[in-house]
Order: sequence, then structure tokens, then C-alpha cells
Amino acid sequence: MFYDRKEELSYLSIQRENSKKRSLFLVIIGRRRVGKTALVREFLKNEGGIYLFIEVKDESLIFQDAEMAFEPVLGFRPRISSWEEMFDMVGKNRLIIVLDEFQNLLQVNRSAFSKIQGIWDRVEGNGGVLLIAVGSYTGMMKKIFTDAKEPLFGRAESIIPLRPFTFLQTSEFLEKLGIGSIKKKIEIYSVLGGVPRYLLQAGRVKNDILWELFYSSMAPLRDEGKNLLVLEFGKEHRGYFSVLEAVSRGKSTQKEITDYTGMPKDTVGKYIFELTNEYELLRKVEPVPLLRKKMGRYRIGDNFYSFWFRFVYSKESLVEIDPNRARKEGESELPEHIGRIFEDIIRELVVSKGVFKADAIGPWWNRKGDEIDLVALNEKKKEILFAEVKWRNRPAGWNVVEGLMEKKELVKWNKEERKERFLIVSKSGFTKKCIERMDDKGIMHWDLRDVEKILWR
Repeated sequence: MFYDRKEELSYLSIQRENSKKRSLFLVIIGRRRVGKTALVREFLKNEGGIYLFIEVKDESLIFQDAEMAFEPVLGFRPRISSWEEMFDMVGKNRLIIVLDEFQNLLQVNRSAFSKIQGIWDRVEGNGGVLLIAVGSYTGMMKKIFTDAKEPLFGRAESIIPLRPFTFLQTSEFLEKLGIGSIKKKIEIYSVLGGVPRYLLQAGRVKNDILWELFYSSMAPLRDEGKNLLVLEFGKEHRGYFSVLEAVSRGKSTQKEITDYTGMPKDTVGKYIFELTNEYELLRKVEPVPLLRKKMGRYRIGDNFYSFWFRFVYSKESLVEIDPNRARKEGESELPEHIGRIFEDIIRELVVSKGVFKADAIGPWWNRKGDEIDLVALNEKKKEILFAEVKWRNRPAGWNVVEGLMEKKELVKWNKEERKERFLIVSKSGFTKKCIERMDDKGIMHWDLRDVEKILWR
């Protein structure tokens, strides 16, 4: 089931037109299951061209695969025994060619990169060819195309990151699968993220998503994190996994991660840097407004990995010997996990639905431990929005508003001349008195019904 990706398809179509004047080399990277293959196949469906999946096998067998891929396009099966012959065929016929799982050439024949580089340097000046390299391992693909020591350095016209769906896109996708409850959508997005393959699996689950997808003996996603990341990280995967487990459990600073893992500080620093900059699995979050340096916290940027490391990997032995107990423990901790993702969802809605025109938006905290879930700034108008987001099973009372009013005084940004606005979001709604007082003071307040209305407006 192909859904959305209108922006990406439009960009590829524009580049195809551009490639008719000067041959272009594009790179698409993104985590596995995110829909890269579906995207390029949809593109080829409209534009025509060659699709070749690079399997880890003898190079001569890859050329045989290429012969079969060319046959329906050319009307005959060509003889291909080298990269030169393949690209000669592409150039003569002014074709699009997609090489999927491009990084697998590292295991097939590393010298293929040098050969492709030499061929491309001859082809590039001529028009008609659009070469698209697709890869699932971000670290490997970045090295291939951005490391100055690598043959293909500088050859890519652009490197296109294909991200998981946003919550808005996920919501529309789940709607098409028959999942209409806003609460269910938020729960699914918090566990699976916006990864199309996983969302399709969720659509087929009739009862317990956690049990059927993660904890039962035949759960398809039980070993998913290992299957996707061990090859990416190689022999050091245990160290990377330890850092990701720590972050998934709320250890957000280098000191906290070091204490949790027991690894040396410098080793943890190396892993954090690479997970953030090379693999793009961690993201560094700064308080808004940022008044002091070195205040960043680390979070796993992919909802699925954040869930998997906390609720499956860290409970690996328990999942194996007593999956029912693992599920029950997971269910008891899940609201805290969803609560963090719920804050991200509200931030997305505030920005995308025009609730507040923000120049910057994100959480705020100080060194004393005071925190505000969301602060948004409009520099020109000197407006500031303070928001508290609650994912809990009881209605929010006026004490939540009072707490926010106390904490907002700690934020010094334009304090004497700013215009303040407030938003309280509560999964379970509000007490009657709280609603009356918020309405009287002009404080925005959303329950899940309001979130759903804003989502669709």
C-alpha cells in the first residue's frame, strides 16, 4: 500500500527533467521499512526505468539480475558482464536506473565504487541519465558519499533523507486502515512511529498490539531492532545498544548515560557523537529559549527504537522466559513513554495547524530541575506560549495551571514586555471548575476530542 510521499515524488520528477540536460546522481537514505523501495518503484511506475536490488552475492550474479531488469524496458535481454557495460546501456538509452541497497556493494566488491566513479565522471557531462542509489544504513551511506577519502565523494547531486511519517501523516494512514480513534492513533504512533511497514502490521492486529507484535513467541517485531542495527553498527553494536537502552530509559545527559552503562566517559562520548551525527538515531534537544550552553539532553529520534530498546531489548531475558510478565510490566510503564511522544505530537500540531506562529518551540528546563513541556517564541511580536501536556487517566485540575504559572516566571525571555499565552492539554480532560477558571482567564485547553478537531482542520 503506497501512501503520500507527494513532496518526494515531485522532487524526483523535477530532477528527472533536469537530468535530460545533464545526467544526475541522487542518493536516497533512510532506515529500513520506511518505504524507500516503495517510493522509487512508484516513481518508476510513472517515469519508467531500471530497478536493480543489490544483493550480497557474487558480482556476476548481480549482472545477471541486471540483464533481467533491462529486458522488459529494452524489449530484449542484453549481455552484461561489467559495470561499464551496464552504464553504457543506461547512457545509450537515456534511462533512469535505481540501485537499491547500494551499500551492499561494500560486501560484494568494494572496488565497484571506484569503477562506478570512473564511469560516472564520463557519463555526467552527457544528458539523459538519472542514477538513484538507495541505502538503508545511514552511517554506511554517508561514508560512501561524504567521506573525502571515498571514490564517490562529491558525486551525488543531493542526498535525500526519507523520514518516517509525521503524526499527521500517520493519522491519515491509520484512518485508511480503519483505525479512527485518536487515542489509538497516539498509542500506535508512540510505539511504532511513522514507519509504513509497522503501521500496516498494526492495522492487521485485532486485539493486543504489544503482545502480537512484540511479546508472543511469533511476534514479528520482537527481534526487529537487532535485525536492523547489528549490521549497521558492526562489531561494536553492544556498546551502541547500551547507550540507546540508557537513553530509552530517560538517561539524557552524557553523565547519566555513562553512569547507567558503566562504560568509560570517552567511549560513551564517542558513541553519542556517532549516534547523533552519523547514524541519526539520537537527537540533541536544547531548552527553549536557550540561555546557557551545555544544557542539551539526548533522545532517541525514532519512536519505534525508543520503544524497542526500553520495552523489549532491556527486558530481553524476561521476554524470553515469561513474555506475559514482560507485557504486563511494559503496559505499566507505557503511559510515561507515550507522554513524552504526546508532547511531540502537540508541538507538531501547534506549528502545523497555525495555533502559534513560532520561531522556536520545544521543552524548557533549568539546572534546578524545573521543567515546562513546551515553550514557543515569536521574536517579532514578543509573544511566548507556555504549554503543559498531560497523558494520564484522571482529569487535570487547576493545580496544573497554577504549576505552569509558577514555572513560567522562571523563563526570563523578554519578561517585562512579552505577551504571554497558555495551553493545557490533558488526555482525560479537566475538572469542571478548572475549565471554568481557564475560560475566565482565556487559557486554551484541549482534551483528546479537541486534539482530533485540530488534527483535521
